[in-house]
Amino acid sequence: LILIYVENHQQHTRVRISSVKNYGNAVQRNKITRRIRSIVHMINIKSGKDIVIMARKKSKNTKYSLIHNELLNLVSISGLSK
Repeated sequence: LILIYVENHQQHTRVRISSVKNYGNAVQRNKITRRIRSIVHMINIKSGKDIVIMARKKSKNTKYSLIHNELLNLVSISGLSK
């Protein structure tokens, strides 16, 4: 996963999830997007940020728990968690 963020100077945080076109078919891209979205809803993220999370091709065969741990690690390293 790749996490990119920037301040948006607003009261809320906006999150967008992207998967590369050569990731697989639409069903596989939607599956990883749903998984990441469900993880993001569980994380307390600081307000006032625009965040883009990009799923790489390797994450297609990755278990949910590994994606969860990776996203938590990225959020904590970047200082986005409350």
